[in-house]
Amino acid sequence: MRANFSQLKGLQVSGSIITDLYGGLNYNPLMGDMVSTVHQLPQVRLFINDVPTSCTGNCSFQWIQTITPVITEVNPRSGSEAKATSIDISGSGLSTNVTHAYVSIGGVECKVTTVRIDSISCNVGAGPLGSYPILVNIAGKGRAIGNVHFTYISEITEISPTSGSIGGGLNLTITGYGFNKNVTILINGKDCIVTSVTFTKIICIIPPSNVSGIFDVHVTHGSGIKVTPIYEYEYKLSKTAIVSSIAPATVNVTGGKLTILGESFTNEQNFVVVGSELASVSFWSDTRIELIIGEIDKGWNVIKIGAQYGFAINGTSFQLPRIYVDLKVTQVYPLQGSLFGGTVLTIAGSGFGNNISNVNVTIETTKCHAINVTNFEIVCQLEFTGITHFVTNKGVDPAFGAFYAFDKPHINITVGDYVQWSWETPAFVNNVTHSIIEIENPSSVTQKKDGFSSGVPTRNGIFRHQFLKKGRYYVWSGFVDIWFIKNYVGTIEVLDKRSTTSSLSVRVGEAEATHDIGGVLKMEDDTVCKHTITQRSGCFEEIPVTQAKKVSYTFSSCSTPIINSINLNNGTFDTEIKISGDGFSTKECQNEVKFGSFICNITSAHENSLTCKIDSNSRPEIYVLHQLHARVNNRGFAQINISDLGKSGFAIKPSIKSITPIRGSLAGGARLTIKGYGFDGSPFITIGGYDCKITEYSYNEIICETPPSNTEERKDVLVFVYIGNTSIQSECETMFEECTYSYNSSLTPVMLDVKPKVFSPKNPFTITGSLLGNITEELDVTFGNVSAKIIEANETYVIAKVDNIPAGNNSVIIRVKDYGKASGKLEVHGPLIVNDLYPLSGSIYGNTTVTIFGNGFLRNNLTISFGDINCTLLSSNLSHIICLTKPHKAGSVDVSLSSNGLTANYSSFRFTKESSPTVTSVSPKSGFSGDTLTISGSNLQGQYTSVSLNKAKCEVISVDTDEIKCLSGNHPTGKVNISVLVADFGVSNTDIQFEYQLSLLEITPTQGNLQYFYN
Repeated sequence: MRANFSQLKGLQVSGSIITDLYGGLNYNPLMGDMVSTVHQLPQVRLFINDVPTSCTGNCSFQWIQTITPVITEVNPRSGSEAKATSIDISGSGLSTNVTHAYVSIGGVECKVTTVRIDSISCNVGAGPLGSYPILVNIAGKGRAIGNVHFTYISEITEISPTSGSIGGGLNLTITGYGFNKNVTILINGKDCIVTSVTFTKIICIIPPSNVSGIFDVHVTHGSGIKVTPIYEYEYKLSKTAIVSSIAPATVNVTGGKLTILGESFTNEQNFVVVGSELASVSFWSDTRIELIIGEIDKGWNVIKIGAQYGFAINGTSFQLPRIYVDLKVTQVYPLQGSLFGGTVLTIAGSGFGNNISNVNVTIETTKCHAINVTNFEIVCQLEFTGITHFVTNKGVDPAFGAFYAFDKPHINITVGDYVQWSWETPAFVNNVTHSIIEIENPSSVTQKKDGFSSGVPTRNGIFRHQFLKKGRYYVWSGFVDIWFIKNYVGTIEVLDKRSTTSSLSVRVGEAEATHDIGGVLKMEDDTVCKHTITQRSGCFEEIPVTQAKKVSYTFSSCSTPIINSINLNNGTFDTEIKISGDGFSTKECQNEVKFGSFICNITSAHENSLTCKIDSNSRPEIYVLHQLHARVNNRGFAQINISDLGKSGFAIKPSIKSITPIRGSLAGGARLTIKGYGFDGSPFITIGGYDCKITEYSYNEIICETPPSNTEERKDVLVFVYIGNTSIQSECETMFEECTYSYNSSLTPVMLDVKPKVFSPKNPFTITGSLLGNITEELDVTFGNVSAKIIEANETYVIAKVDNIPAGNNSVIIRVKDYGKASGKLEVHGPLIVNDLYPLSGSIYGNTTVTIFGNGFLRNNLTISFGDINCTLLSSNLSHIICLTKPHKAGSVDVSLSSNGLTANYSSFRFTKESSPTVTSVSPKSGFSGDTLTISGSNLQGQYTSVSLNKAKCEVISVDTDEIKCLSGNHPTGKVNISVLVADFGVSNTDIQFEYQLSLLEITPTQGNLQYFYN
């Protein structure tokens, strides 16, 4: 580079060039096309994966006229393989080697037979009808030039069948040669639909004729060439099945049953196609067909009945029989409703069927859920029109990347829509949690007052919120990291919901109903509580009249009820809730209000306000804010114009409606019944600050046992319901708004004495005192928690009997209905008694099941000994014990019991060989799993007998007193002890053994490689 500085001007101007860096571009290796060389002749180049190869020799190629083959004429000019046509092709520069020449005509090889330098002879192949250029290729020279054509000819040799039904339907087979796929066939001017074409055969479906007669079969190729000779086909009435009637004459698009009557169907069952659907045939005879059709298209459907000689025809019209499939809408009521849906539509028409699951009604994208469907009417309710918009945290922040920005930072929605946010944190990222917080403005870092929030931040989560008022809302993720750096903000623009008009669509299955809406649409409301379909007072909106061929429906702002406020957000079932707004019906029955899924019964109704009470038969969760939903029948769902969700719902408090009895014994024990609502959440009751022990409770009722009191006084009854760790006191809403219980000495029963003092099964107890009652059904007497049977009762005494009581001292308690427990402290003694035991003898090897009868047996404080060895307890109650003996030497022993500090003995129980199952031998002594063993001995038969071979079972086949036959179970190789358990006796001796032997069943693999191992 050179520079001239002579033209520079200024004070002491000078210039110079300084080399700062040497540049350049280095290729290593050089690409193939960068070293291409210039040639006079064209070069052949080979590319591999788009990379050029190099040429190491001569890669030149030339097109030379003097060595190009030429063809000039062919003789003959037409023919066919079927006619064994051989042709001679004249030309020059051809070949003298038969293997070097290849000839094709219309893509079909012409087999070369002889060649000369100026001619080629070949046998033509199976080419389709038409004229095609002859292509000749000579090896080493290439393709010959010359415009020479050869024509393949075509001919029909036979058709089958030659006659059939007027209804058509048979397969017509045309045999010959030279056929191509571009062929049309006409019979009596009607298309015979081609189903298959080969060089020598065409198959088509014979069309119906409507008249009998003989007609030409015209076969024409696409080029307009007709194939000869022309054959004839005859439509014969004598070969035609006739349909005389079809019942029913119309069906629904969902199909149904059809009965077809006629003649000449033959007795051999064939097929029936209705429209495009193959029907299921349930009965077939020569004169009657019964079938079931599935879902078919609406309108007229042709019925194709396959008979012996083709399709059956209508006996009157001589055409294929048809059936009408009905599906149309004629009227819709009403034609407008709330912007938010909820309007109940009544759609009149026909062909709807009666299967509610088959019916699908929509207005654009809004579904109308079917309530009731008949063949002529659909009643459906429009779903809520609000939609859900989805936002994730998978947007990309310029600084922090993905997962730290909303993928939709700004969205536009309409009033009533939901936004569902979801967020996730990559598994490899720590100390990051997200949330959704409503904020005042995009720069705020604190929650807006009364704003919504997703709660505690989490790594992954979902939060959904409904926007009920127009406006601009901002949401914030919170600081997602522990350094309070990363955060992101989103904007939700909530727009007014505007009126729209759209077409109604009714589908049954896959078929859509046509609309026959000529004339005025008018339907009468015949319901008991007539609907309100007028627009709100003072609001006028012209419903557009459309010229469409479908019924149109308008989601109208003037038909939308509006709720602006609720006077209370918590209370009981008796609380009257006032809802203010506009567009309500003045008829109570036309307004529907729910909090959550719980009905609020309307008590008064005005156009701008409703008053209601939560239905006491429902069971809403206590202190949960259930959101308000309202619907005016038949305007639709109301717009909830309250942005603060905390003010658009109602929470139920628990309440007390009645307490019975309201007074009773100083000794307590009265069963207090508290009725009300909301007692599901772990209730707790106090009377004067003392616990009233709950015995049972439900949502509407609690029963508890009153505590005792030292004084006569009225005490407050408080019912608390726990929600989590928070206790909520129930509201007192009794008739006199008092929730109290009075203790009264005049209502306190008194016990003075009981006789006898010691329990005897034969003698009842007599308890004396005062105010003990005289109605046995109203008394409850227990001895040591054992309920007694009341024999007789008077105000001053009670006679009661029990079958058994626990051993030791037992408290006597009397409870008089509505009063409570009697005062006084009485006890009776329960002796520990052994009356009998069974059996009286058992096996010296143990495991004899013994039942002991008596009184006073307490399971948790009970020991049983046979001599100096314990008997294993199996079960017990106050009157009997079942236990299992352990091995013991032969002899008699005393049976000793201890319960609750008392002892009792029974003499005696005998361990004897005569009562012991005994095994003396086994045959065979060794064997395999599945062998039949014969075990000999004595006392081997009882109510139940089982055999064990150590841990394996031996399945008993037969059993006798001195012999058992059983099948040995699976067990490892080795000797095992035989043990027999006999019910009523016990277990046998175990010193007789059986030996399991090794059984080799299979070796896998049976061959392998020979290997040598060296140390």
